[in-house]
Amino acid sequence: MNVYLKMLAPVTVLGALIHDLGKCCVSFQEKLAGNLGYEPIRHETMSFFMGSLIFKEIHQLATPESLRDWCNGQLPRLLRRVLRVSPYPEMVLDYVCQTVNARLTAEHWRVEQVGLTSALWLALSHHRLPEGADSEGLVEAPWVAFSKSRSYFIRQRGETEYDATTVADIEQNLTIPLSAVATGGLPWNNLDWCQAVLTAYKEIKLAERQLKRRSRDFDILDEHNPYTQGLAFMARPALVFADYLDSSQKKPSISDRDKGEIYANTIDGMFADALDEHLLHTGAYARGYFRKMFLNKRTLMDKAPSLSRTSRARQMKGVKFTSNDPRYQWQNKIGEQLAQQASDQPFFGCVIGKTGSGKTRGNVLTMHAMKKSLRFTCAIGLQHWFSRPSPPTRRRSSAWICATSPF
Repeated sequence: MNVYLKMLAPVTVLGALIHDLGKCCVSFQEKLAGNLGYEPIRHETMSFFMGSLIFKEIHQLATPESLRDWCNGQLPRLLRRVLRVSPYPEMVLDYVCQTVNARLTAEHWRVEQVGLTSALWLALSHHRLPEGADSEGLVEAPWVAFSKSRSYFIRQRGETEYDATTVADIEQNLTIPLSAVATGGLPWNNLDWCQAVLTAYKEIKLAERQLKRRSRDFDILDEHNPYTQGLAFMARPALVFADYLDSSQKKPSISDRDKGEIYANTIDGMFADALDEHLLHTGAYARGYFRKMFLNKRTLMDKAPSLSRTSRARQMKGVKFTSNDPRYQWQNKIGEQLAQQASDQPFFGCVIGKTGSGKTRGNVLTMHAMKKSLRFTCAIGLQHWFSRPSPPTRRRSSAWICATSPF
């Protein structure tokens, strides 16, 4: 097996197992209950923050029980200690921002740490890439920093004294329900989750040792390093698809939290998916997706024929069709603008638009324009993953694109 793929497989699993850790915080649980509409620190950032604290100690936690006991005893204390940084909310948020960015600097992407850092980056970016990241930035630096002001990951409520972020807002963000109260749903109280995390960690450390023995130096900044592209265009899509798949299968549970359960989602106004089960399921799906797409002797890419630009134009007459309808003029511009950037590099993108705007054909034209030789493509409307939403929601739908080329 390719040494990079051997690393990326457990990295994807570990990223999936921690990607929603931040949902166990009091603020997110209150938001699910409809009692809170604002979180200064989004759950992806909290997942990263909590994961980084766990990873600092994981080398000393040899058993599922020891991981559980450490998380129950130390993790809540370490999170709440952040509140002592300053009495001013904006300075506390700035500290969180700086801490996350510091954990993603180049020194943490050395071969000895690249696996755990990659898993943290997957958790942070499983909904949206950090600000400033684009197709070029992914090649050069997957740790692109994000800023606090007007940020997606860390947000201020308002700029006036009447609607400003308060210490109480941040305190809820940094508080985990006590283990004695949260009898179910806290991931580390499920020993299966603890074992899955430790297993993925051991696989990563084994892959790091093998990677270190390679004669060629491992440089994450090297634009020809295939690991960086594999992280962005293999591991991240596998995690995203796994997350959507498990969320699409969510089932309602109890309508209140009288049993202290910690949840990942809601459906029809009812709580759905205990958080520990959601993380375990997503981890299993991510392992399966990565194996089927990239590790099997005949992967999905191998089974799909390679189509050159010429053969696509001959077999797919629609790629040369232009529409006079004003709604679809954006489709006509795709070929002109993207064809200039055509390459055999993989990419992962999202086309967003309301129903009837032409996303489905736009996906095909986007892939046709960008790729010289196409091996595997996937254009999936989100309505295939979820039940059809109400009309107001349906006007803001999207479709995913994943395309790779022959290696």
